[in-house]
Amino acid sequence: MADLITSLLKSMSSASASAEEEGDDDDCCPLCSTDLEPYDTEHPTQCPSKHCHFNFCLNCIEQFIQSTSSTQEASDGNAFHVFLHCPNCRSNLGPSIRDTVLLRKVDKYLK
Repeated sequence: MADLITSLLKSMSSASASAEEEGDDDDCCPLCSTDLEPYDTEHPTQCPSKHCHFNFCLNCIEQFIQSTSSTQEASDGNAFHVFLHCPNCRSNLGPSIRDTVLLRKVDKYLK
């Protein structure tokens, strides 16, 4: 069992090291795979989790906010509400995500 855990940890660390070498972690949106703009990286999402550092593009953030504005209906007919939680760590992004969008839009249109 310990050997399995050790091999998994080694493979995870080598995969993250190769991703860091390629630079793919910060260059594209993890949701839609488009390149992140400079304003996306200058004003990252303010995830309350100190270890998350998840960031996605302005377009995906706007779609994310829009999807939370109304109650959705599930396939079984039950209603549910989508909350503004980080897609990576599930922390609440509600208090800061709209500020992030405003900062990005200001940079987008002024630069």
